[in-house]
Amino acid sequence: MGFFPSFSDGTLLPEEQAVRDALAVAAASKVDAYTKAQSDAKYALIGSGGGGASGPVFGPGTLRGNRIAVIGDSTARGTYFGDSEPGVKGDVGGATSTTLVPGMAWLTWAAQLSGGRIVRHKNAATIGDTIAGMNARVAVDVIPSRPDACIVVSGYNDAFNNVTTADYMTSFTAIHEKLHTAGIEMIAATPLSTANSGASFLAKLDGYSAAIRAYAVEHGLQVVDFATLRNADGSLPTNIATGGDGVHPGAAGQIILGRFVADAILPRLPKAASMPIAQVLGANGNMTPNRLFTGTVTDGKASSVSKIGAADATIVPTVTTAPYVEGNVQRITVTGTTADATFFQRVQQANQWDVGDLVAVSAKVTTTGGVDGSIRFEFNKAPYWNYGTRITENVTRATVYTELRITAADVTFFDLQMIVGAGTGYVEFGELAVYNLTKLGLA
Repeated sequence: MGFFPSFSDGTLLPEEQAVRDALAVAAASKVDAYTKAQSDAKYALIGSGGGGASGPVFGPGTLRGNRIAVIGDSTARGTYFGDSEPGVKGDVGGATSTTLVPGMAWLTWAAQLSGGRIVRHKNAATIGDTIAGMNARVAVDVIPSRPDACIVVSGYNDAFNNVTTADYMTSFTAIHEKLHTAGIEMIAATPLSTANSGASFLAKLDGYSAAIRAYAVEHGLQVVDFATLRNADGSLPTNIATGGDGVHPGAAGQIILGRFVADAILPRLPKAASMPIAQVLGANGNMTPNRLFTGTVTDGKASSVSKIGAADATIVPTVTTAPYVEGNVQRITVTGTTADATFFQRVQQANQWDVGDLVAVSAKVTTTGGVDGSIRFEFNKAPYWNYGTRITENVTRATVYTELRITAADVTFFDLQMIVGAGTGYVEFGELAVYNLTKLGLA
């Protein structure tokens, strides 16, 4: 493996060594840790199947924590490239991300489908990026956030730019060494997208995938083997390639990939991550003014809850109880609406955070009737950080949990927005909380 340079210190993280040992055993017995056939049988979500030789997807080594980041290309950015955050380069032309367009990425779905056990710590994917570009920015876009592990995914743009496997692996190895030096475990991902670009293009992607799998065994890395989800001709299954261009997963595809990633990571989480941190903290350290939606009810809204926009007869708020939450829930019922309805609680600064603090947002959300429900976190500083997590008809009840860093000195308040999509049905929001994990000593 001539293009797999060793680390300068010659060491592996303990987690990497454990995975390396386990994968060596699996390779010797020709048994994969997680095969494409098992994925098909479990989810019945993949298309015609048959693409690629199945590689290992997870090893039994325990992760040191549950905060997961991703650095990648547009296939990791979410539907309409929406799952991004300030300071991360938005495209190779140099633009930076400022707002959220609706559409969650597979990492956010993995976190949501895990019930909050997996934490979507940071999405540092950018449009049009290559493995060399990721190597150039990983020290800025990922390492300062200090995740426990970082998924690295690239391939389509590399193949488009005729990057050789050797050059690809030079950058890939450099990323690994930077993460390793920072004490962050690297989780490698094989490239997914092809867009039926011909045999030579597919051969480049397969070359990257084979090299990644070999490197993973040598260095003890977990591999999320997206390439095994491709059809035999290299195309994406139609229920993943719902983005319309044959390259990008659409909304339904992101959920499928989220399940795939969650199933890979969940077995490796430490026991301490068996319960979302919000369930442990409860009221302790919560910064929202009315976490349980109790107290005076005005026009159907719990105390401290406000609505954006004028009253609308098709949008009816009520406060009620639900068996799965503590306290009350704020229910929003919509009847034939054609636009989102947004309610919010405002959290004032009042010395509750400093620049660089890690903040956790949590809620329990239930949807009915196929309408979307989402929690969105918005700073008062322009440009707003419109990061959100969504519950759709595909997931009718879930614990929303995400972590974000305060990145600007003049953020004097932020709003926790409760958003109900267009249609007919209702969404219930409960246990809405924000915690400053840095001040609680949990960052």
